[in-house]
Amino acid sequence: MDNRQLFCASSFNSPPLLVAVGGATTSRRRSHSPDFVLLDKVAYLADRRNGTTAEAFGRAGQSVQVSFWFADPPGLSHLCVHCPGLKKTDFAEEPRIVCAEKNIAILHICFSFGPKDDVYEKGLRDYFVYRAHPEHPSLDLLHNPSPHTFRPHEFGLLPCVGGSQKFLIAVLRHKMVCPGEYDLHVFSSETWTWSTKVALLDPQAPRTWGKYLIHVTDKVITLLRDTLAFIDLWNGILLCPMRQDIPDLRYIGLPESISRERNTEKNPSATRNVSFSHGLIKFIEVAYRKRTSAPMCSICMCSTIDTKDYCNVYDGWDAITWKRSTFSDRWEKDCTPAKR
Repeated sequence: MDNRQLFCASSFNSPPLLVAVGGATTSRRRSHSPDFVLLDKVAYLADRRNGTTAEAFGRAGQSVQVSFWFADPPGLSHLCVHCPGLKKTDFAEEPRIVCAEKNIAILHICFSFGPKDDVYEKGLRDYFVYRAHPEHPSLDLLHNPSPHTFRPHEFGLLPCVGGSQKFLIAVLRHKMVCPGEYDLHVFSSETWTWSTKVALLDPQAPRTWGKYLIHVTDKVITLLRDTLAFIDLWNGILLCPMRQDIPDLRYIGLPESISRERNTEKNPSATRNVSFSHGLIKFIEVAYRKRTSAPMCSICMCSTIDTKDYCNVYDGWDAITWKRSTFSDRWEKDCTPAKR
């Protein structure tokens, strides 16, 4: 299949650098630095360079240039990726932000050429660590620790406290043969190497699939100063204190689903999400309502009588949000179900 079918036309056209305000053309950036930015998860494939541009080389030797383009919130800031000499068809996917904290972003780029890490890959997938800075930006290639191959949604990023540029990247995976034990793979920017240590599941956590909890990470978020939350959107959250030599994993189950149809084979991110803000973990779920409808006769446009021809059609949706602190033992409804 032609790779160009996987991209929108806008993927190659980043937003304009200047916007008109009050009839005059002015920069989108204020003179001071904001407390936060809203960063687009998808990077643009465009040769748009500025003072934040940094360059590195991928595993196949190709040059990769990344630039950060700032927009005042609620405007959307974004990254531009440029690989000199490569064509659009050399990319198997749009470059995406895996995770970002402070001025650090983990970026993955999937090329349509080069050796695949496994048979399910579309091509060569490289990860890069980008650090935005007006004077000293940097871009570095991040290797997966052989023989492990990590997926983008498994990465968690924990910056060091204070003004340090050091950080940790973590991936948590359960041990199939050791109930209650997990492998915590940690990358340290200080040594630029991966290491692995054991993390132990809280004995009070529920056990499924026989004797132990099967946890599939859908996303990772940062809690407090030294804790990462590895989230299984169908089941629950594993809180991992990164500074412990042998981390104790605390389990938080998600509220009971409001959906009548729970299909764990589908991607849960379309209807469920977890975030952390102002000291609270927040969970939202959207459930689609269905009703039985009789198909219309193509001749007289009346409903057919045969009930075997009836089908289910979507009839709006319900949404509910929950919240809890990291120290609480229960969820509280943050918003009653909204119906549409």
